[in-house]
Amino acid sequence: MIKVKGRWKCTPGELEKRKGRLAWNKGLTKETDERMRKNAEAKIGNMVSEATKEKISKTLKGHLAGSKHPNWGRHWSKETREKMGPKKGVVPWNKGKFGALSANWIDGRSYLPYPAEFNRQFKELIRQRDNYRCQRCG
Repeated sequence: MIKVKGRWKCTPGELEKRKGRLAWNKGLTKETDERMRKNAEAKIGNMVSEATKEKISKTLKGHLAGSKHPNWGRHWSKETREKMGPKKGVVPWNKGKFGALSANWIDGRSYLPYPAEFNRQFKELIRQRDNYRCQRCG
């Protein structure tokens, strides 16, 4: 590993050595691995305090701001700017294409086994009713 512009990079030889290796946690779930199960059980019902939420929020707000952003200092090429110009303000291709207008629509079967009324709004109402808690594990 070498450090380039403040980031660690692998040398070509190291990359070749790593190819084909599986990550240590590949395929592990709380159902198949004891460590994962114990960690999951320990976190059930664990509420994050408001102070911690504030710290996380404060940390992430400047995370990719300004010079820390990967595209900082880069500029669009002339061709790219010309492509982007006419697209500005155009309605997206999929705007309003839901239900029967959707390309994936097959006689209303997309809703099986749920009715069409079981949508995002309804799901949000259910979450509010249950106080944003899982019905199974609390």
